[in-house]
Amino acid sequence: AQRCREAEMEWIVEDGGLGAARVETDPDAVGLILFNLVDNACKYARGAADPRVLLRAGAAGRMLRLAVEDFGPGLPPAQRAKVFRAFDRGGRGAGDPAPGIGLGLALARSLARDLGGDVVFEEKDSPGARFVLLLPRAG
Repeated sequence: AQRCREAEMEWIVEDGGLGAARVETDPDAVGLILFNLVDNACKYARGAADPRVLLRAGAAGRMLRLAVEDFGPGLPPAQRAKVFRAFDRGGRGAGDPAPGIGLGLALARSLARDLGGDVVFEEKDSPGARFVLLLPRAG
């Protein structure tokens, strides 16, 4: 929420009706992954006509889904296969005003996989980008 305020964006959390879904995981690692996804949304969607950043919680089979979605320019199709590679900045050059060296998504995916889950990019019908953290549900 604080990162969104700093970027003059609106932070919205939507509970997908999970109720008391349980996850046994490393909360620090999950926090780092989600911070990275929210930080990217704030960097790359800043100035969008729709300033929302959504965190949507839901279930996908035995997995907990935490989707971070923005309404900025999105990710061009040619960049989608490379976006999780270390040092890839989605086709943005060194002169791009958005800070970063292109390690965030690679590290987020690695952490998620260490937790038994993953981070994936999902296409959406509206403008913007959606990245999803998947974590195995307990019990």
